[in-house]
Amino acid sequence: LLEKMQDGCFEMKVGNVPPSETVLITLTYVTQLEVFDGFVNFTLPVSVLPPLAQGEEEEKTMPYELEISVSLIMGANIEDVNSPSHKIKFSDEGQGEGMVLVDTKTTLSTDFLLKIRIFDTKEPIICTEHDSKTNSSTIYLSFYPTPH
Repeated sequence: LLEKMQDGCFEMKVGNVPPSETVLITLTYVTQLEVFDGFVNFTLPVSVLPPLAQGEEEEKTMPYELEISVSLIMGANIEDVNSPSHKIKFSDEGQGEGMVLVDTKTTLSTDFLLKIRIFDTKEPIICTEHDSKTNSSTIYLSFYPTPH
């Protein structure tokens, strides 16, 4: 069960897991993307540790790992994809679609940041996507009003 807490963080409780067992949790995350300096910016908040206190040098780690993959459906050709936070592999599938994989399993101590630049960012774009696993659909519309 995933719950949004008052401080804006999410809490997930997983129980009845035998010792040394691996648990696979799939989470679908939908958020508004911001555009800055020509890049569409996506942030996946994965930090589960409190920030380092003043003077602390080593980052604390937890025995949890996270595999991140991002399916891109941009509606316009993708010019550049990069991550200032993690090493990634990008596969351009053409026609504004692609797949991003984080190069290795990551710990839950650093948020995942992804920057995507598409060609013709000021052109109107509309995309639809249907997820057959959850039987849900998403519509994305992007446009820039022109001044009169």
